[in-house]
Amino acid sequence: MRALDRTAIQAALSTTPASIEALDVLQAGAVNAPTPTAIIPAPVAAALDGLHRAAPEPEMTILMAAVSPAVLEQTLRAAQADARAFDVATKPVLQAVDAMEQPLASTPYRRDYFAARLRLQAQRYDAEASLNQSIGSVYGLLVRRNNLSAERHHRRSQRFFFGMLAAQAGVVLSTLAMAAQRRSLLWAVAAVAGCTAIAFAVYVYLFV
Repeated sequence: MRALDRTAIQAALSTTPASIEALDVLQAGAVNAPTPTAIIPAPVAAALDGLHRAAPEPEMTILMAAVSPAVLEQTLRAAQADARAFDVATKPVLQAVDAMEQPLASTPYRRDYFAARLRLQAQRYDAEASLNQSIGSVYGLLVRRNNLSAERHHRRSQRFFFGMLAAQAGVVLSTLAMAAQRRSLLWAVAAVAGCTAIAFAVYVYLFV
C-alpha cells in the first residue's frame, strides 16, 4: 500500500479547507465520525446477548420480561440517532473526497487516489454496518416482544373462549331443565339451538 504524495496531490487541487480535510481523511483511511452516544440499559443488553447467542425460548422469555416497551423504544431511537449523526458528520468530507476524482483523473496520482478512496469507503461501510447492526438487533427484540405479547393475547382469548363455552353450557342445561319441566316446544328448540352453538364452537376450536 503506497502512501499518498500529499504535496503533489494538493498542488493539483484547489487549496480549500474541504480539500485539505479530504486529504487528511484519505491519508488516515478513516472518517472522523462521532462517537456513538447510545447507552444500552442493562436489561436490554442482557436481552441482546441472549438474542445473539440464540438463547432458548424460556430464557429469552425471562430476559424480555425485564425489558419495558418504553426502554426498548428509547434504545431504538438512540441507536437511530447515532446512525443519523454519523451520516451528517461524514457526508461533507466524503463529498469532498469524491470531488477530487475529476481533478486527479489525468494525473499520475489517480491510482493512489482511487486505492485510498476504496480503503476509506471500506472503513465507512464497516462503521455503517456496525451502527445498522445495532438498530437491527433492537428491532429484533421489538419483534420478539410483539410475538410474546401476541402469544399472551392468544392465551387470554383461549381462556375467554372456555369461559364463554362454560357459560353457554350452563344456559343450555338450564334451558333443558325448563323444557323438561314445562314440556314446552319453544324451550326445547332453544335447548337444541344452544347445543348446536356449543358443538359449532368446539368444531371451530378444534378444526378451523
